Amino acid sequence: MRKPTVFEFGVGASLLWIVGGVLLACSSLATRPVTLDGWGNVLAGFFSPVAFLWLVLGYIQQGQELRQNSEALRLQAEELRNTVEQQRIMSETQQQQLLHEQQQAELAAREKRAASRPNFQIRFISGSGDNSGFYADFTIVNRGSGAAEVRVSTDVPGIDAQPPRFAFVGTDDTRDLRFRSTTGRHAFSLILSYIAADGVEGEQRLQVSKEVFIYQEEAATYHGPT
Repeated sequence: MRKPTVFEFGVGASLLWIVGGVLLACSSLATRPVTLDGWGNVLAGFFSPVAFLWLVLGYIQQGQELRQNSEALRLQAEELRNTVEQQRIMSETQQQQLLHEQQQAELAAREKRAASRPNFQIRFISGSGDNSGFYADFTIVNRGSGAAEVRVSTDVPGIDAQPPRFAFVGTDDTRDLRFRSTTGRHAFSLILSYIAADGVEGEQRLQVSKEVFIYQEEAATYHGPT
């Protein structure tokens, strides 16, 4: 059952009061005034409770409206907080998406750069020497993209590569190299400088040791000078 509003309660109470007053005035028990002043006093006294009732009901109605306004403001504030939270989540999602796209772009760029780089591998052929020096013949194979202006050197003075330069080494091309050493050292790094297919200069180092030849993540026995 619906609870009556303040206005409905006031109207009902006022009607009951007026109807009761009219019935009382029409009964034989009522004493009727004979002058206008008397009628004014009767009517003023009769309607004073009604006026006071509506005054009280007005305060009650105002309080209810204030509570409703406060609730509306609270709901608006909560909705604003929810909107701010949704905007924050959307912003974080966009940032994560941008970061993911940036990472994907960087990965694609690295893969593109890697695809344009040569990948040299080296294989020992033969060699001999002693503690005062040695010579060793190797073959290098390019398992990557073609490279131009390939320059061959080592990180140890006294160990020279012949020839020191190749104009171009294409994919799966092989080149023969001979290293001569006038030192007692047998371990060195083979340095291959080049211009890649994308025009960017690069460098690859292959570690050569007396015991083991290591290139990237693979290893093979090196039967070099003892």
